[in-house]
Formats: sequence, C-alpha cells, structure tokens
Amino acid sequence: MRLRTAHCASVLIFMLAFSGCSSSNKPVEVEGIVLLDNEPVAEATVLFIPEGNSGQPAHGWTDENGKFQLTTFKENDGAFPGSYKVTVTKSVAPPQPPDADPGDAQSVVAHFKAIKQQKKVKSPLPAMYANAQTTPFHYTVPVEGKVTLELKKLPK
Repeated sequence: MRLRTAHCASVLIFMLAFSGCSSSNKPVEVEGIVLLDNEPVAEATVLFIPEGNSGQPAHGWTDENGKFQLTTFKENDGAFPGSYKVTVTKSVAPPQPPDADPGDAQSVVAHFKAIKQQKKVKSPLPAMYANAQTTPFHYTVPVEGKVTLELKKLPK
C-alpha cells in the first residue's frame, strides 16, 4: 500500500512539474487575414502546423472579408506559443449534377453520367500554399499585431 502511495505521489509531482503554471500552457489569441493578389480570400482554411516534433496545430476559416481567428481546442482560443509553418487551402465544390427522377430511367442515366464526367475542380489558390513543405509562411506565436498571409498567383 505504501509503495502505491509513493508511486501516485511521484506521478502527481511529475504531472505538476511538466504542466507548469506559465501562460505558455494555454493558447494565445491569433487573428489575421488572407489575401490573394491584394483581394480577400473567403472560405479558405488556414492551418498553423507546429515546427519540430511537438506542439498542437491550430486552424481557422476565413470569412467573406478574408479574416480568420485560430482555434486549437475551443472556438477562437488561439494557438500555443511556438514556431509554425502556415498553410492556406480552399476547396471548391463541383457543379451539381442534374436532378434524377427515380421513375425516369433517362434522367437517372443523365444524373450519373454527369457525375462521372465531372472533372476535379482546381483550387483557386496556388498549390505551394497548401503544402507544409513548400509554403513560404512561417510565424512565431505570439505574433505582434495581426497575421497577414499575402498569396500571389504564380505565372503560368
């Protein structure tokens, strides 16, 4: 019994030592804007990926004005202090196929034919910003002021 109590006390001391009481143990609010050729990018996903082998990622979605706030655990709680690579992605839904009437074989065939012929819709953002290996964006949290992610279209 005494050994078990000592073990529990050791675990408790270990947890307290590594949990700490500093402000770095909670997310810091981070907000910013995403621009593509100086125009706001709506409905994009911003992902802060911790550099190194540890840390928690944070994410945010841009509003119609390109503005975002980061979330780690709770909505808009921010990101933990540290260094991050930042990716920006945007998905575009393919066009809706024509409606199918279950009683009309022709409409069902047309519906599925339209789905089969759909091409993958390309993102309006350059691919380099979506890849953690190629993104030019690196930020350290806490940041001074707001984060501005200025994307540029690449020449064809």
